[in-house]
Parts: sequence; structure tokens; C-alpha cells
Amino acid sequence: MIYYWTNFAHTGNPAEDDWRTETMDFPSWPAYDTNDNWPSMRFTQPDNGLFLDYRSTELIVDGYSNGQPVVDTAHGTVHGIYFEEARAFLGIPYAAPPVGDLRWAPPQEPEPWSEPRNTTEHSLSCPQFPYNETKMSEDCLYVNIYTPLDANPTSNYPVIVILHGGYFVMNSNSRPKLDGRFLANSSVVAVVPNFRIGALGFLYTGDDTILGNFAIRDQQASLKFVQQNIVAFGGDPDKVTLMGPSSGAESTAVHLTSQRSENLFHQAIMTSIYVTGQFRKANADTPLFGKKFARYAGCVTASPACLRKLPVETILNIQTLLMYSDTGQVDGEGSIQYMQPWSPVIDGDLIHMQLLDAFETIQCQRKPMIIGVARDDARNFAFQLNQEPMDLPDYLKFILQHFPAEKAAKIAVQYPAIIGVDNRDTLGVLLTDFNAVCSSRYVSNIVTSNDITVYHYIYDNPLSQNVTNLNYCIGYSCHNGDSLFMFHNAVLQNYTYNATEERLAASMLYYWTNFAHTGNPDDDDWRTETKDFPSWPAYDTNDNWPSMRFTQPDNGLFLDYRSKGCTFWDEIGYSVKSSINPELFLQFKDRTALLHDVADHFIEDLCSFWDTSCNNLVGTRRALIATLLKCASTVSSSGWIDGNTLAALLSKRRTYAAVVLVELNPISLENICNPGTKSMVMQKMEEEVIPYFYHRNKFNSPKSTCI
Repeated sequence: MIYYWTNFAHTGNPAEDDWRTETMDFPSWPAYDTNDNWPSMRFTQPDNGLFLDYRSTELIVDGYSNGQPVVDTAHGTVHGIYFEEARAFLGIPYAAPPVGDLRWAPPQEPEPWSEPRNTTEHSLSCPQFPYNETKMSEDCLYVNIYTPLDANPTSNYPVIVILHGGYFVMNSNSRPKLDGRFLANSSVVAVVPNFRIGALGFLYTGDDTILGNFAIRDQQASLKFVQQNIVAFGGDPDKVTLMGPSSGAESTAVHLTSQRSENLFHQAIMTSIYVTGQFRKANADTPLFGKKFARYAGCVTASPACLRKLPVETILNIQTLLMYSDTGQVDGEGSIQYMQPWSPVIDGDLIHMQLLDAFETIQCQRKPMIIGVARDDARNFAFQLNQEPMDLPDYLKFILQHFPAEKAAKIAVQYPAIIGVDNRDTLGVLLTDFNAVCSSRYVSNIVTSNDITVYHYIYDNPLSQNVTNLNYCIGYSCHNGDSLFMFHNAVLQNYTYNATEERLAASMLYYWTNFAHTGNPDDDDWRTETKDFPSWPAYDTNDNWPSMRFTQPDNGLFLDYRSKGCTFWDEIGYSVKSSINPELFLQFKDRTALLHDVADHFIEDLCSFWDTSCNNLVGTRRALIATLLKCASTVSSSGWIDGNTLAALLSKRRTYAAVVLVELNPISLENICNPGTKSMVMQKMEEEVIPYFYHRNKFNSPKSTCI
């Protein structure tokens, strides 16, 4: 600009530089004249150029139209927008609107458009609760694409596709934390799709019309769109990294374990992933869940025609009702399912098994992976699932409700509660180890041992201020807390980095883009200049299982992080399903044998915990078996116990009281089947069980009496 101004000052012509002793290589600036098609100098990056007859007609010159970037897709031309950091194309349709007969149907190709499409604003979000029709629509299958400023069809920039999180029921690609402009400014093309969520994304009725997993199918459609169109945006279809936080990480893992997605991407980044999450099974509880949804909607036969006529508000209301009731949980799977009751279905087509089972048996693609979690990843769930302070009885109840009976006592011993305090802190550690730290470490160990390259990290950067409105996360590194730093876009989230936070955010962007370019977060040979960030080696036993530690003032390494504590989970297993086989409930003698097995699990674990002999518990064992039989008969309308009945029995509070009272037997166990005795059971817990724990020196001295 100074060049042109000074030329003009000397000669009256901004392009005339004969007065200079040496010329400078800037584009020529002709006079504004009809003979030259009314040229206007365009001041921009990476280099200036010309607009011809700007804004008079739709005139496209060198990939620009009236100041907008232009790209031709397979379905039509799109006009984007310039940001200081990147080009952006917001709201490009990658599938037809899933409305009318396409509600609860696989995604279809979008209709082509003949006139250039303006893609300068976000599309509406997919419907979620609470519903706002001005911001949401079922017509939501759109993708945002962010490219470097100089991107063109020959650029071959690597691509990062980001699948948003939100428990499979919330969020969209318009959230500021998913804005990819800064990522694109680091020499990658960022792609962020919307996809159906909640009931609209996962309803399955057990027939061939409403198949479930529509969210996963949408994600696949967006990946196919990338393969077909990303070259025009400057991306390389042979260098696609699939990335997601939280449930987006689970989605990424689904694609890693699904053959139907294998050719759509080449490596994966999974952040705050819970491989312990339990998906519903198409041949078990899922059809019942879908039919219950249909009954609530007034569609008694689950007719697709009836369901497709429902107002979206009705769908969301029923979806929410089922989320927060017992019917919204997979029996026997407790809080793990409670956190995401609307989620993928094991249908034998897209998804063949639970994620944990797939990784354990290496039924996954052999692609480089980054796997990471936060140091206190599940702390927020401990507080969200328990709104009030948690005393010892409630803590034990939670464990017995949400973990298999044969593991519950061992877990209670490994993570002992303290009398007279709020035990949600302890529960947060328990859930973090189980859901995040230990399970991610376990999966990383397995796949690495099978010659799959993994890079592991722990996000250890406690919040210094309450930016999430979660007071219990101040001073802790909670689930998805790295979203402020992951894509270096805090300014869009109304947050300003300090100097060390800026370095942390820059380092994360450095590692992600290295990985996108090379498959190795530590390899920066592609860069014109290197950056001074700590080395991140692969997760490998020869290097003592190193995990990158994202923290301030500088990153570092954890070696064999939490190995001692995680050995406990590695040994007892990460399954939240009971090892009891419900198929044994076919004959009375088999049911009796199974109940004896249940009682033996309870008593063996509790006797070990209390350091007492089990020889004197024969009567208690009989009482417990009788109680289980009586409860089962109460629950089962036929008087016969099936698998669902047993799972329900073991996950509900009727049984937890029998378990913790098994040795003391202070009340008639058969009365526990009556819900009206709950308060009396709790009183007995306070009067006899807690003092007993204290008497056995299992806990520190109580700060106050229990009664």
C-alpha cells in the first residue's frame, strides 16, 4: 500500500515506479476505465489482485466473485466468505433435507442447484431440547468448510473432519468452539458437519423401516461429500483425519470399527473418549425402547407413517421424557447409559459390537490414532448425576446401581468413601478412572501391542476461572475442558488467553496439524520453520508408555500414567454388564442355581471386605436367595424370571439394600421388596451399617456422628 501511495505522490499514477532506483514486485494497478472493464485494485492476502466491474454483474475472476471466494462442487457453485485467517464456506448441503418421508430414513443426495449458492452463514442446528424453531430445523444436514486463504484445487492440503460432541442429543457445527478458521490458518482444510441427533438420529423400532443409526449414516454421507468435493476446496482426499470430542470421539471410534467407513478417512483423533459407553443392541432392548417411544407418541403400532407426522416438538418432548426415566436406561447399565440414552445401535450392519469389545479384539482399522482424556474427565458427571451432597449410603447405592453385582464390593473397597463428607469427589475419581483415564490407557495398550500406532495424552490444565458455569470444575481438568484451547479459537468464545495459555493452545494446533500432514504429531518436517514445543513420542512400552501432558506453563510427559490404579480395572474388567448369564433362566432349577451364584458373589466380596469368615453366613445366604426370588416374582408378571427382569432387579435400589445388609441382616430381608420400606432401610443403613464400617476400622474417624 505504501508502494502505491508513494508512486502516486511522485507521479500521479500508483503503478508508475520509474522514479525508484529499484522496482518492487507488486501487481499493476490500471486506471479505472471502461476499456479495461472498470478495474479495481483488490487489497488482500496473500497477494493483491483486480476486481473487474465490481458488483455490477455476477463476474467470476480467478476463483472470486464480487469479493467472495467461489468453489464449484458436484452439486453446484458456492460463494464463501473471507475471514482474516481463512476462507469459509458455511452451510453447504451434503444431503437432502431429512423431512417428510426422509425423516428416519438414510441420507439422500442433495438436489443440485443451478444458481450460485451463498454459503456465508451457518445453517440451522438439528432439533434438540429446548427447541427453538428460529435456530433449529430438521433441514440441518449441512457442512462448514474452512480453508487456507491461498487454497486452490492444486493445494492438496490435508483435511480434518470434526464430529461434534454433546451426548448425541445436543450441539451443532455453529458452536464457536468448533469454528475452524484458525485451524485452516495452520495449513489444513477443516470440515465440520451437522448430523441428526437424539431420537431423530437414533430411533430404532425393530423393523426394516426405521433402522436407527441415522446420525452415523449422516456422518458417513458427509465423509463421502469430502471425498467427492474436497479437491475443489484445496484439500487432499487421501489425507483425511477424522476427529471428535466426547460423543464425537465415540462416533469417530464407530467409524474406526465399521468396514463401511474404512475408505472414507485415514487416521483419527479421539478426545475425551469413553470406550466404556454401552450401545443398545438391535436384537435386545432397543426395539422395546423404540416401541415405547411410539406408544408415548400415540403411534401404537410404531407405524413409520404415523411417526413421520409427529411435530418435532413432540419428538423432543418424548425423547427427553425417556432420557430421564428408568425406561431410558438399558437395564443393568445404569449411569453409563444414563449419560447418553440416545446413542448408536449395534445393528450388525454398521456396528457389530461394543467399542470396547472391538478394540479388545482388534476389530478396528489399522490407522494412526491420537487418544486423549482429561485428568478429571468424569468429575462433572459425578456432580451432574448427583445434585445433592453424597453421604456413604448414597455412594454405596450408586455403585450397586451402576456396576455389576460381582464387582460392586471390590469397587467400593478400591475407592473408599468417608463418613460425614460429600463423597462426590471420590465418585469423580472412580468414574474418571473407569470411563476415561484407565479405559483409554487400556485400549491404547492393546492396539499398540498389535502394531497400531497410538499417541496418548492427558489434558491437565485446571480451570483458573469459571468459564463453564460448573463451579465443581474450578481447579480441575474436567470433561471437554480442552475445547477452549483445542482449535485456538478462544477469542470466538469470549475468552482471552494469557501468555502461557496462548502457548498451550498454539501447541495443540501444532500437534494436530503435524498429525494431519504426517500421521505423527511430532513430525514437523513439512513446515518451513519449526516451533519449540516438547517432543511427543508414540505410546509404546519401550518408552515406558509416554502420554503427552497438556498443561501450563509448558507441556511435558507422563510415563505409565496411573498404572498402579488402573491395574485394578484392567484386572476386573471394564464391562458394566453382569457376568451372570440370563439364558440360565429357562428352568426353575437353573434359576435357583443362578440365584445361588448371585448370592455367593455378594457374600464372598463383602466377607473379604469385612475380613470375616463366611462360615456363619449360611442363614444369611438363604435369606438373600429367598429375597431375590421374591423380588423377581414381584417384578415379573408371569412369576418366571427372564434376562431383562434379572437385569432390572440387579440395577434397582431394592437389591442394593439387600447387598449392603447381607451380613448384618438387621431387618427381614423379604420386606426389602416393598418400596415402602425404603426409608426404614435407609435408617438402618445409618444406624448400623455406617457405624459397622467405622468399627471395622475401614475408614478414618468420622467428623460427625451419622445419626
